[in-house]
Amino acid sequence: MAAMGHAKYIGRIGALAVALGIGAGVVAAAAVPCVASGKPSKPDTSSSTDTSSTTSTSTAAPSAKPSGGSGGAVSISVNGVVRKDSPTTEAITTSGERSRAVARGDGSYADATNCIQCTATATDGGRATATGGTNNQASATGPGSTAYAGGGDNNTATVSGTHSGAFAEYGDNNTATVSGDNSSAFAGAVYGVGNGNNNTATVTGNNSSAQAGNGNDNTATVTGNNSQANSAIGGDSNTATVTGNNNSFAQAGGGDNNTATVEGDGSLASAFLGDNNTATVRGDNSRAFAELGDNNTATIDGNNSQASATAPLGCTAEANGDNASDSCS
Repeated sequence: MAAMGHAKYIGRIGALAVALGIGAGVVAAAAVPCVASGKPSKPDTSSSTDTSSTTSTSTAAPSAKPSGGSGGAVSISVNGVVRKDSPTTEAITTSGERSRAVARGDGSYADATNCIQCTATATDGGRATATGGTNNQASATGPGSTAYAGGGDNNTATVSGTHSGAFAEYGDNNTATVSGDNSSAFAGAVYGVGNGNNNTATVTGNNSSAQAGNGNDNTATVTGNNSQANSAIGGDSNTATVTGNNNSFAQAGGGDNNTATVEGDGSLASAFLGDNNTATVRGDNSRAFAELGDNNTATIDGNNSQASATAPLGCTAEANGDNASDSCS
């Protein structure tokens, strides 16, 4: 199931990386095995000895038509028991695991099976899955949106928007959050590849992506449209932050304690391949690189500028003003 959810985002994010001319290898899709399950039959509630997963729908597939969520079709399953049923929504839990699944609005699907004390909530045609661990939380609101929390403990995936996805998986204490349309956040694994703990990926905006994982304590944050932040390229305690639009991009990783920050539109900051590197851009259409060594710092305050710090043992490059340039190596 996770691979099915991942697949819809691969093409767009890969294209974004190619357009930026950087990081294409990081976002290349990998084949991820999945198990597709048909919609199970409506359970026979007359038996009190059945301990299998229960579903709160008939055998008809859910309608894709959103309903507004707050009223209309509702399905609820708690600890393997169907509490409320609708033919156009589906909610599933497993007996004995003390989990809860709620689906509100036509076409919504909530799955909290194979998960102890987990919660899956789907609204307005969203799809939420909390599975494979303990205390995982998944919440999806909006048609065509997917939230997946699993493959570890205490993972949280939350998405609110249309055709967006939040994935917190393959590790513990990962958090992925999306607020916007056609956007994605990955914490822990990226497209089902890799793992890590205590990673946080957050997107607020449309057509944007944040990836934090393949290591521990990484953070990726995007506030804006058509932009990307990536701290899932290996290493721990890396931070990539974008506040801006129009293909702004920040990447931090390939080592530990790297920080890349963009404040502006169409700009790029890369703190990569080393430790304790810092790349900062404040301006539009600018490029800052602090990489290929340790303790490098590249800073830009201005538009259409470039700074590059690539010394093996560290150096500092500063570009102040518009159309400025500085480098050290």
